[in-house]
Amino acid sequence: MKIILTCKNLDSPSYIFYKESLRKISEKKKSIKFYFKKFSPKILSDNFDIFLFMSGTSIGNLEKKSNCKYGIVDPRAANYDNFKNFDFIIANGLEEKHFFSHSNLPTLIYPVYPSIKNIKKKITKKLSFPIMVIKII
Repeated sequence: MKIILTCKNLDSPSYIFYKESLRKISEKKKSIKFYFKKFSPKILSDNFDIFLFMSGTSIGNLEKKSNCKYGIVDPRAANYDNFKNFDFIIANGLEEKHFFSHSNLPTLIYPVYPSIKNIKKKITKKLSFPIMVIKII
């Protein structure tokens, strides 16, 4: 499966986050290949199974291919009434899913969280302090 994530502003923090996150998915799932490019109308004629557009990417009148799916990633309030070109939404949380529920599009929640390396914490000094338990009747 070939999926492209496209955006008009490649320096957008949201685009950078999703690009890195999706790249990790394709490293684990070899049957899915992600591509990342700045949006241009030429991309629409390329051979992809799924087109993912970051919010704010103006695509105009999209002539959809019948064998492709088109999704909007992390939509913004400015997109509130502009869902006619899309088959689904990728939202970053429940609030965003609810906000755009009027679109009646299937919505996948892909939580936004940073990738942080785990480190083993070494406890060098144990603190002792009393713990108070309050019983509510």
